[in-house]
Amino acid sequence: MNPLDDRSKLFLYGIIFFLLALVFYLWWTGPESPPIKETAEQEVITREVTRKGTLVVHVAGAVYKPGVYVLEEGARVKDAIEKAQGILPLADDSSINLAAKVSDGQKIYIPFKNENTTPASISNGFSQQNAQKGAGSQGAKLNINTASAEELDKLPGVGPATAAKIIEYREQNGPFVTIEDLKKVKGIGDKKFETLKDYITVN
Repeated sequence: MNPLDDRSKLFLYGIIFFLLALVFYLWWTGPESPPIKETAEQEVITREVTRKGTLVVHVAGAVYKPGVYVLEEGARVKDAIEKAQGILPLADDSSINLAAKVSDGQKIYIPFKNENTTPASISNGFSQQNAQKGAGSQGAKLNINTASAEELDKLPGVGPATAAKIIEYREQNGPFVTIEDLKKVKGIGDKKFETLKDYITVN
């Protein structure tokens, strides 16, 4: 027998054995990967279960911080208002049913005192018995020439930064002659003025 042929056969057998061992190793270690997927699926399920215990509502109108808030399932209108930092002094709270349950996707609107439209809310957030108020009631208006920054901050659409700009403008240019002069303050355009005009006065 040719020694060269023997060496060739041994080399070939060695390669075949190595490949078989490699295939066996890959097959043996393959099943270890599924738990990773299982863990990821469990995390997704956990998040879904957590979300099922909450609901999202939109609080708007005469509140300090209008916006979208996440509440626990079974929450009441009172809880939503507390999330929005409470109602403004200019709010008409006579028609608010604080005990009403809220539902996911609900918009809770808190009316202002001088609004002449009947407020509505999904899932009976407010009672339907709401007398129309006389628009532009002088007693409900805020004098922008004498109001403090804290009082201005309570106006709809006015935050601390805008309140400070109103005070600064007043100190530099004197009192506002008309309420339309408020549009001269940086950050108060036509749209914001339309929101404010029924709640302010210069007298």
